[in-house]
Amino acid sequence: MSTSTIVPQVQDHPHDSFSKLGGRYTVTLIPGDGIGQETAAAVKTIFKAAHVPVDWEQFNVSGYTSADDLTFKQSVESLRRNKVGLKGILYTPTSSLGHSSFNVTIRKDLDMYASLVLCKNIPGYPTRHEGVDFAIIRENTEGEYSGLEHQSYPGVVESLKPGCRHVGKDIQGRNSANPSAMILSSVMMLRHLGLDDHANRIANAVSKTILNGAVKTPDMGGSSTTTDFTFAVISNL
Repeated sequence: MSTSTIVPQVQDHPHDSFSKLGGRYTVTLIPGDGIGQETAAAVKTIFKAAHVPVDWEQFNVSGYTSADDLTFKQSVESLRRNKVGLKGILYTPTSSLGHSSFNVTIRKDLDMYASLVLCKNIPGYPTRHEGVDFAIIRENTEGEYSGLEHQSYPGVVESLKPGCRHVGKDIQGRNSANPSAMILSSVMMLRHLGLDDHANRIANAVSKTILNGAVKTPDMGGSSTTTDFTFAVISNL
């Protein structure tokens, strides 16, 4: 599963620009479609247990709704106001729904022109390749990720985008999703807010949970639930 940490453009003193009251930060939360509600719930539960000073403004936006959806418009305004958010993947509709991808619309409306993806092996979970540790930075508002299409000749449409992101609808509601992607995205968000102590505690707890190997969701070769993984992380805080 892919998730997104939404951050503003770089400023001289970025921490002063966020919506903050009484030492607490207000953050926009868009869980996303499919397993989004379940993985977002895991993050909220862990944040509460770790006493993270974050208050959520949650918007249950769905890519299945119409283009003039009020909740979607409110979520974008919330992102503009708070300047930071945590977002799961929204369903990308076919043309029959009559509107473009909300994922693309958010990126364009807020000029989020760069996407950062970290790829790194986590001890305790064997993978095909070892020693992986790199970052991918991609253009987010132009080219293949912008949803652009054009007619190279009347009646001939060329698309600039060969794949899609999976929202996990096939396992939605089964309490079997691995929430680590959303949790680690929230860790990146905390670092951006300057809450490094909280970020380190949660990141280390996730690492301990995976290294221990006692709690594995089905995608990791186990039978543990999303709830099991969440509480294992909390026990390792």
